Amino acid sequence: SNLLVEEHKLEEALAAAQASVDADPSFADGHLALAVVRQERGDKAQAVAEYRRFLELAPQSELAPIVERTLRTLEAGSGGTPQ
Repeated sequence: SNLLVEEHKLEEALAAAQASVDADPSFADGHLALAVVRQERGDKAQAVAEYRRFLELAPQSELAPIVERTLRTLEAGSGGTPQ
């Protein structure tokens, strides 16, 4: 689904990410993919929920610090991805 996001095929990316989570709700990377797609679509509340779920499932992930920064940015209201 990441390639689809890069190509701005957000509907396809959303469907692929959702399918991965539907198949395995404990698949942390699926929740991360959903979060990224939802953020790209401007769905802040759902993005925040999916980022939080990722952190619940994979708190020791090497991506956790980036996800935590992204969450802080979203919750602060700017909505962008930190650089």
